[in-house]
Amino acid sequence: MTQVIFDIMSAYAAIYRKIPTPIIYDPNTRRLKAIRNFRQLIPSLISCTLIMGLFSVGPKFLQLCYLLFLKRQLGHFPTPKEDPFAAPMQLVSIALVLICSGGGVVTSGFMYICHANVVPDINAIIGMAEFLENEIITKNKPTEKSRQFVSTVRYAPHVVLYMTPALSIYALFKGLDPLSFIIHWIPKKVLGLEVWLLAKLFSLVNLSLACVTSGQVLLGMGYVLVFAIWLLLHNVKLVDAMSRGRSSVALYNQVQIILTSVTPAQATFSIFGMLVCAIAIIMCNIITLTMYNVLPPNLYLLAPFWSFVLLLILNIVLKYGSQFERVSKEMLRRWRRDARLAIMRGMGREHARRIAALRPLRPWIGVWRMNVLPVDRTLLCDYDTFIAESTMAWLMAFDQHNQRIS
Repeated sequence: MTQVIFDIMSAYAAIYRKIPTPIIYDPNTRRLKAIRNFRQLIPSLISCTLIMGLFSVGPKFLQLCYLLFLKRQLGHFPTPKEDPFAAPMQLVSIALVLICSGGGVVTSGFMYICHANVVPDINAIIGMAEFLENEIITKNKPTEKSRQFVSTVRYAPHVVLYMTPALSIYALFKGLDPLSFIIHWIPKKVLGLEVWLLAKLFSLVNLSLACVTSGQVLLGMGYVLVFAIWLLLHNVKLVDAMSRGRSSVALYNQVQIILTSVTPAQATFSIFGMLVCAIAIIMCNIITLTMYNVLPPNLYLLAPFWSFVLLLILNIVLKYGSQFERVSKEMLRRWRRDARLAIMRGMGREHARRIAALRPLRPWIGVWRMNVLPVDRTLLCDYDTFIAESTMAWLMAFDQHNQRIS
């Protein structure tokens, strides 16, 4: 399975290698690499500040502020008849741009700030996995199912690239692109037909590039997060397998040190990713239940598809994260009850005291070093319940809004 993870990361790196982000994966060394050269980061800086920031998030944020200003003037949220920018599709476009492009900008900044903490720790996890597999596993050939899994997952970046032109053209045709809000307030007589067509063409190109770059950043960080969580849990299980042959207290301590070191960055990005994914899933659920007669079928099907994919990925990640405490607690319980410790003398007593001092592994989510919630099974159930209840609450709010309008 470790080779499967490496193959997926290599496929992602081969697609996006021309536009490096602050943290990249090197397929040759099978390690993460932090890009510190400013010249190499110029494309990423341009995409964050101009493409995703100024020309995507900026206009949609102004549109949101405009709608909130109208709400304050009218005393209620404006209807589509009162203002065309309050239409349901306009609200969906605001949410999509703020989530995708805004999330891409925040994630890129997070990678640049925290690369000194993240890269060495994840590389240590990879190196430890390679060492343990060389010590324990002699035959680790990929199976046919793993090859099919790799061939399926490696197409995720291609899906983002292929659906970009369709989404961009549809958004431009419906006036949902970010720059349409700016162009709307400038009369065509002032702009002229040629300038207006150039502005629309620039908006199409910018929106397409924003979709590609935001997909690159969000997919990359998602891959790295899933990769690190699964591989660290895999290391814990390998340490447990090795402990049945000889003492592995030092290896367990190494896993504990790595998890403690990576916790601030992991906890911060986890809470940010969970909030963004929750908003995206709720939005996709609302589109699925309310806009089946508004969107064309090919675009409408994207909402339930991404809702299912994001929910599946989050449940898998939280499930693996919740297994740390259970697996490590069971392993320590078995170590402490090991019958060999009862007959050991001298160093055996010292070894028993070291095992008694070990504590189960537990990942957290929070803000840097302020841990808020432990990642366990309760969090997984509460997260799914929160998404379901929030979806119902928003649907009831929209229904009351429509009744008030009618």
